[in-house]
Amino acid sequence: MRILHAPRNIAGQASLMAGAQRRLGHEAEVWSSGESRFGFDADRVVPFGDAEAIDEVWRALGEAVERFDVFHFHYGRSLFPGRARIPPLWDLPLLRALGKKVVVSFWGSDCRSGRVQQEVNPYAELLPSEVVGDRDDRLAKSIHVWRTYANTMLVHSPELLSYVPDATAVGRIFDLSEWPVGDPPDRETPVVLHMPSRRELKGTDLVLAGVERLRRDGVALDFRLVENVQHDEAKKLLCEADIVVDQLIAGDHGIVSVEAMASGRVAVAYLLPVVRAAYPDLPIHDASPDDFSERMRLLVEDRELRRRLGAAGRPFVERHFDAAEVGAQLIEIYSREGAAPHPDGFPDWAALGGERQIERLQERVAKLLADRARLRGRLDLESRQGGAGESSLWRRLRRHLG
Repeated sequence: MRILHAPRNIAGQASLMAGAQRRLGHEAEVWSSGESRFGFDADRVVPFGDAEAIDEVWRALGEAVERFDVFHFHYGRSLFPGRARIPPLWDLPLLRALGKKVVVSFWGSDCRSGRVQQEVNPYAELLPSEVVGDRDDRLAKSIHVWRTYANTMLVHSPELLSYVPDATAVGRIFDLSEWPVGDPPDRETPVVLHMPSRRELKGTDLVLAGVERLRRDGVALDFRLVENVQHDEAKKLLCEADIVVDQLIAGDHGIVSVEAMASGRVAVAYLLPVVRAAYPDLPIHDASPDDFSERMRLLVEDRELRRRLGAAGRPFVERHFDAAEVGAQLIEIYSREGAAPHPDGFPDWAALGGERQIERLQERVAKLLADRARLRGRLDLESRQGGAGESSLWRRLRRHLG
């Protein structure tokens, strides 16, 4: 197969997928819309979101169509993100019409709607407003577009099935050959590392407050907050830690937890029950905003617990996230026929006929509002003409119409 991963390389996951697929004998590349903030490599950087580089974007699209059979998109984005004078996701119907396989991976905030988040996560109110609710309409429409055109939608955590229930769950991918094998550290005073990509999403303020509370109580730990470092440096720092605090709000673990487990370190994260149910053997130390200090005290003071969780980490990653197995699973998914485009669900920007559902609904609402205004005007006129003799029916109608 000839596979393109684009336009985002979330936590290096697209690169790991492409690498595993190349080792299986397929042609696979990663094209990124920009340089990675954390130093994850891509085979090619294309300014997909740059309105001034539209000619380059079109040339890249033409080359991609010629070279690749499978288009695996990441983070709910396609080659046209909507900032290059072309509507977002506008290439999807074109790719399907050309017989290409279209697959999309959702990774988290590209599909977590505020409404569902409030239903499933008791700490949703602690998330920033743009995560909780402001983007719901855009996310719903984006998922609708993908549902219309993608052969397959993927999520990489069971937690995300709450937001895209018709997606296929595939585990995160990890290349264990890139991470050292060694005994977990066994310090009396453990090194506790926290490396947030976004403080507000990871609950960093809660982590800092909890660590300060532990220090006031005399709990001995060496806490290190690290931000904005390249992945190679982050890897080195992680291997120097005993405990890695991932996040306290989202309800799932991130790639940093997988890296910690692969290194024999203890990962700490708040996990929703659906994650625990999917992975009963997951050796992550669970901690929430309500009990972070108490759970950390237990972990810091119980060296045997740290040894046991640390020793269980790498075997867990081997069982569930091994690159060879996940890469082969993706190839099998690409080989399926997958869903055909759904003509009854064409997004409003992609259809000129009866499928323009949003415009039809807007027209109906406008007509109903106009009818309501005319009826209210008539009632007002009847009331003025009828005076005290206005019927109870007319009075009820006036109250109903406001």
